[in-house]
Amino acid sequence: MIVRALALVGLAATATTAAADPIDLGPATLALEPGWAGAAPTDGGVVRQRGAQTLVVVRYDVPNLPAWRAATRAAHLAPIATGFVTAPGTVELARAVGATGPAGVPTLDLTLRRRGPAGPEVVAVRVLLFRTLTLVAVAGGPGDRAALERAARALTPD
Repeated sequence: MIVRALALVGLAATATTAAADPIDLGPATLALEPGWAGAAPTDGGVVRQRGAQTLVVVRYDVPNLPAWRAATRAAHLAPIATGFVTAPGTVELARAVGATGPAGVPTLDLTLRRRGPAGPEVVAVRVLLFRTLTLVAVAGGPGDRAALERAARALTPD
């Protein structure tokens, strides 16, 4: 899951269209601040760029019923969070577990620091754990940590 999301970051070089309007992703919407641009969404996901920062949203057909149960939530989320921090030199800066949207969709938000191709960068991650699928937003690049966190958290359930 993580490898696929990070691999799509490489596709961002083809970014061309404006992203001012919210993007409907089925059970969720991506509503970015002005300035993010990219190609039209595909079945593989959405890629947006703003300067040296890149945002990738990917959908996985992976069910998450354990995330909806208080007794099994922590055990379900732990390996997901760990998967983002396994790369050498990656440091977890923040982690928040919550529920968002009208249905209370379980949500995992992470902020990481890692060494990217051009040097140190911040990576913000949002994982929406729907009952029958998973949506992951990864925003990364040098610069403003808060802006990257806002970009990842712009993915919200309907």
